[in-house]
Parts: sequence; C-alpha cells; structure tokens
Amino acid sequence: MAVCVAAVALAGCGGTRAEHPPVVSERQWRSNTVIIVRQLQADIAATQISGGTVDSARAALRDESSLYGLLVSYSDFAGCRELVAGAGPSPRGAARVDSLLVAGCKHLERASALFTQAVRRNDGASLLAAGRESGRALPLIVRASAALGSRR
Repeated sequence: MAVCVAAVALAGCGGTRAEHPPVVSERQWRSNTVIIVRQLQADIAATQISGGTVDSARAALRDESSLYGLLVSYSDFAGCRELVAGAGPSPRGAARVDSLLVAGCKHLERASALFTQAVRRNDGASLLAAGRESGRALPLIVRASAALGSRR
C-alpha cells in the first residue's frame, strides 16, 4: 500500500508551467523565495535518516508515519524547480539567488528519484543515498538564503 501511495503522490508532483509568469513585485518575489528556501531547508532536514544505517533506513520505509513524512519532503523535491518558478520572475540582480536555487534543485530532484527507487524496491541503501543527495543541496540553499538576506 505504501508503495502505491508514494508512486501516485510522486507522479502528480510535476505540475505544469503557466505560459505567462505572474507579475510580482520585488518585495513579493523576495517574500515568496524566503518561504520556499525555508521549506526546502526543513524538507532537507526531514529526509535525514536517524541512525544513518541501511537497517534504520529500511525501518523508516516500513513505518507508515516516517514514510509519509519522507513522501511529503521528496514530493517537494520532485517539484523543486516549479516551486522556485512559482515565486515569480526574479528581479534584476537576483541571478545569484536563482543560480544557487537551480543548482540545489538538481540535487533535490535526483534525491527524489532515489527515494522513488527506494520505495519501489524497499531499498534502505537507496533511501540513504537519497538523504545524502538532498544533503548536498543544503549548502547551496543556505547560500541562496544568505544572498536573499543581502538584497534587503
């Protein structure tokens, strides 16, 4: 059952892009981006498996509560670029923030694919790999947050 829930949820995460992005002020873009960065940071923290062993990862895959939490975070990762694009068109001078977030999203999207593999195969090693891959995004997300702070 858990595999079916995970597969269905991840399948619906991609979404579609609007042909014309909404017009938002620089202040609104910044506010939206701060929320996204905080969410991604929380999701990254939530994907780190306590114990860090294959056995603890397998236990997380068997525990419905843990699996649900992981599913929520990895679903956000699967749609990372869409989340970032949803903040609105970036204002002039925000290229550094954008490039850091896009680079972080690449890791998070790979982590989501590894999570899907872990659930399908009941594979603790893949779940640990997914957590490591999401962890690789953290320094980029933190630097994006710092760059946002310097735009005040």
